Amino acid sequence: MVAGLISRAYPAPDIGLNAAQAATVLDALDTAADQLRDIAANCGDCDAAPDGLCGTCDYRLARAAAFDALAAAVRRQT
Repeated sequence: MVAGLISRAYPAPDIGLNAAQAATVLDALDTAADQLRDIAANCGDCDAAPDGLCGTCDYRLARAAAFDALAAAVRRQT
């Protein structure tokens, strides 16, 4: 909810992509985020970690969330 308020208060800058370029960027971001989540879901190191998530996958999931946020910003521009 707070992120929505912030994004409305500070809209994403115009990144100057045409529709085809935006579609390519969105596909790449979605693919990358899904790949990171898939790797984290099947990580043997996470199975051995006390809290169920290894440090590498914690980073992977944070990157996936960042990709999702960037994709949302691109979608707002198109």
